[in-house]
Amino acid sequence: MNASDPTTPPEILASLAQSPETSVRLAVAQNPNTPVEVLNTLWNKFPETLLANPIVAFWELTEPAALQKNISPESHLASYNHLRKIGAELAPHIHTLECLKKAIEHAFRQEDMRVFEHAPFDPVAEVRLMFVKTAISSSSGRFFNVKAPESSWQNLSNDPHPAVRRSFAELLRVISGHIEQPSSHFIQATRALAASNDEEVFLELAKCPSIPGDVVQRLALSDSLDIRCTLAHCSNTPQESIKRLCHDLYESVRLAFAKNCPLEHAHEVLLKDPSQKVRETLASNYRVSRQILLQFDLKDDPAVLRNVVLNSHAGEELRNRILIEGHPDVKQVFAYDGFRLTPQLYFAHKNTISKAILSKLSRRTGLHPEIVADLATNPDASIRHSIAHRLRGQYGWRDTPANLALLERFSTDPDQEIRKLVCTDPRLTAKQTAHLARDSDPEVRHQVIGHILRSLEKHRNCDRTSSYAAFYRKICPLLVEAANDPAASVRLLLAGARETPPSALGILFDDQDDNIRSAARRHSIWPFGAMLDFENDHPKFKGPTRHGDTSPSLSVLHHFAQSRNPFLRQLTAQCSRTGMRDLLALAADSHPFVRETALARISKRKKPKTSAI
Repeated sequence: MNASDPTTPPEILASLAQSPETSVRLAVAQNPNTPVEVLNTLWNKFPETLLANPIVAFWELTEPAALQKNISPESHLASYNHLRKIGAELAPHIHTLECLKKAIEHAFRQEDMRVFEHAPFDPVAEVRLMFVKTAISSSSGRFFNVKAPESSWQNLSNDPHPAVRRSFAELLRVISGHIEQPSSHFIQATRALAASNDEEVFLELAKCPSIPGDVVQRLALSDSLDIRCTLAHCSNTPQESIKRLCHDLYESVRLAFAKNCPLEHAHEVLLKDPSQKVRETLASNYRVSRQILLQFDLKDDPAVLRNVVLNSHAGEELRNRILIEGHPDVKQVFAYDGFRLTPQLYFAHKNTISKAILSKLSRRTGLHPEIVADLATNPDASIRHSIAHRLRGQYGWRDTPANLALLERFSTDPDQEIRKLVCTDPRLTAKQTAHLARDSDPEVRHQVIGHILRSLEKHRNCDRTSSYAAFYRKICPLLVEAANDPAASVRLLLAGARETPPSALGILFDDQDDNIRSAARRHSIWPFGAMLDFENDHPKFKGPTRHGDTSPSLSVLHHFAQSRNPFLRQLTAQCSRTGMRDLLALAADSHPFVRETALARISKRKKPKTSAI
């Protein structure tokens, strides 16, 4: 089969593409019947054959988009390099800027060295600019730094087009962020760019921490504030330039060096800066060594000394010295969330901390448990209140010994607002809850009783009735005692609650307050406690006691009809299952409300049924 014959089947041409003879492979590369994937493999090796294949002209005439779709990025780059090498014109329908960009991007991703052959030297500035920008945007700075030949560095750093030089300076900034030691190519490129006298290039160079000292000196003479400020990041700045920049007339330049410069020579100069703001910024610079921090004047402004104390390099000894000899306002650092306050430092200065600072300190996060425990005993109620509020915070809900100790302390605090804050905490012991239920403040008692009643309701809604019974028997005496509370709000809360024990409701049934009496008499559902109390008081009772879970059986209803508790007698009179004999007895009850209820029930039963017509 002839490799040049367009009628040769594609599968035969694909086979011939493997021939050891170069002439055969070249003929296959120019055959329009060769499969596209085979063509791209051959065009990548023999780029001169791409334009010689009639299929390219056919694609252009019939489907222009097929040129970009069918010619691979490798083939585009190979053809571009070949034409530039022989000095021929590029094919405008193939080597468009968009196609070249895709080819160069692909080459950077694949770390293909052919990308450096002609693109950095292309006579068209737009192509050179695209090459540099692609190196930046494709995150290929490392590849360029390691593999680009010296000629590429030299040509781009001395490029006659300002936009190319600026983009190349930006590429150097990207590269400098990934290297520890700059290469000789990098250094020479920065020097060449610095000779361009282009302020935009200078600004990009100033962002490179590793530019050589002579370049820094050149940039330090710039009239641009942005350039001089940006030089603060440089690590090779000569002492002469440091002195110049750290005495700059503009405070913004000195502030930039105080904040960002890693060099000790700059720190020594800025220590004596007339601007308090500059000294504050220097004191907070984490690159400043302890030797520099020791040189700060202890009579300096509190804001400066606070930043020294907050600096991680200060050390306990220097912090103690500043807190003792410096202005009292320095102790404001104790209230800062970012400051790691140790118990040793706190207790060493506890007696000299003002009330205002202690108040702020009590609200900050990350306090050591020993400090929290000490603040909980502070004579100032507002400080104790802040600590008590922590029990509801991010870590205060945990059952740690420290939190439980705080809870016990605050449950007997002399301040009623603090007791109100903790009185409904679910971690309170039965003894603490009982103490708070008898608190001198009616609002505390009201909250505790309400919390108990809500807890009972939660137990009712759970699947295990034994859980409710155990909690009820434990808490019942406290609720019965609360039925005689002097505060009407507490008694009214009990009178209207579904879970109030019958014994308490019996007391409230004849309360002196009309609203409380009405609330206690409005109950129409048996409290679960009615059955629990009966079963507890009559352990030897024979027969069933319950109708369902909470309602009494007929035998127990007979018992309740004779109870001393008017609440139970009234509910019995209301019950539809109560026998007529018991109803008649209740109709003659000594309590008028019970009699009325029983008579109403009897009247309802005796009411004749209307016959259907």
